[in-house]
Amino acid sequence: MRNSSPTIAETLAGFVTGLDYASIPAAIRAQAKLHLLDSVGIALVSASFEFAHKACAGLAALGSGENTVIGMPAKLAPRDIAAAQFSLYFSAVCAAVRRQFTLQEMDAGALDDPAIRALAAKVEYEIDPQSNFPAHYSGGVEIATVDGRQFGAREDVNLGSAEKPLAASAVEEKFLGNAQRVMPRQRAEEIRGLLLNIESCDDVSAITAQLGNAGRAHPSVCVPL
Repeated sequence: MRNSSPTIAETLAGFVTGLDYASIPAAIRAQAKLHLLDSVGIALVSASFEFAHKACAGLAALGSGENTVIGMPAKLAPRDIAAAQFSLYFSAVCAAVRRQFTLQEMDAGALDDPAIRALAAKVEYEIDPQSNFPAHYSGGVEIATVDGRQFGAREDVNLGSAEKPLAASAVEEKFLGNAQRVMPRQRAEEIRGLLLNIESCDDVSAITAQLGNAGRAHPSVCVPL
């Protein structure tokens, strides 16, 4: 006989279905839209990498579907795909050699850079005894130069955490930088406007339909409140 108490899933479902937009605090709505903007930007920039096109081609060979593939003209049925694995050694060395670690470093030129490959071979890691994970993605770096100098830095509270959130302008610039790898800036700005005014849309499919690269975004599908 089933326990009369509702399951966790039922409790959550009841909360979600009973929640109306007006009852959500304005600050939470604004932050949620920024998270949405950031997620779509990451999805758009992923379409600029060769592995994404290979994965899409492989999935397309299994059959098409009704779902838009963000940043691509294909439409696929939903399927699981393996996530890309990133190297701590590579990202740390890129930051040291190029003084940055951006999407420009995620290309064949950086992977084959002799200076990066040579320095990566010298990188070692240790478990951080001061780590406060999972509360934060904390960590530190220590650099020893050939002339004996020592440099170090720590980040105990990572940027992007609840205690140290990204500014709204930073999230928007990140989105534009990601999206512009697969579309002109004007279209990226149009999509940014659609996402940040998502509450004015009666049907969210009016927005998702614009996220493939087969056509242009049309801001008129949503009218700002």
